[in-house]
Amino acid sequence: MDKNVNKALITKHSATLIALLLNPEPITKAIFMGVEIHNIINDYNNKKESENIEETIKILNTNKDKMISELKKLDDNEWETVNKFILPKVFHEVKKEDEKEKIKYIMQGFLYSVNNKIYKKDIILLYYDVLNQLRALDIKILESLDKSGKVDIKFSEEVKENISIPVNYIYYKLEKLNILDIAHELDYLAGLGEETIKFENIKISKFGEQFINFIFNREF
Repeated sequence: MDKNVNKALITKHSATLIALLLNPEPITKAIFMGVEIHNIINDYNNKKESENIEETIKILNTNKDKMISELKKLDDNEWETVNKFILPKVFHEVKKEDEKEKIKYIMQGFLYSVNNKIYKKDIILLYYDVLNQLRALDIKILESLDKSGKVDIKFSEEVKENISIPVNYIYYKLEKLNILDIAHELDYLAGLGEETIKFENIKISKFGEQFINFIFNREF
């Protein structure tokens, strides 16, 4: 390895992925496996899980009284579903989530389910499956939609100023997940056949309303 490579790149592991990549020698399977990739991954996962659990505890403590009140109202069948399906599913989502900012939406989904007696497994799985496909930034865009289902232009513009990807990409993604309904049109002034999205052509779908209620723990 190049003697000029900063030794600080070498961590507590016998070798690191960075060190491997900086090595001018060809990478072989034996060398790659010797990097102890599993240790690097475990360190990352342990740190992520610890931070996610801390965030979850904060949310649980903030909503503890309300949750206790609602949980006490459950009958035996409802409690069985919450205890053996919904809670394990929620903590599975918390454990594997890469963006700590999304933990609150996972937990708000749980609170909304309990508060509104949503115990059907297929619905819970559907909501968390969709949430898995969204990034925190996508959810920020959802927050720019007002109660009438229209885009809050001012809020949306503020969000757009702070992102580095085309906002239309996010709108298309939300449409593909059936959260938004978008009336597409061709803007011939901008260029022959160039498709544009106008704010007045965006509205929240029926499923989108239900999903927003779930992740924001509110009635849209």
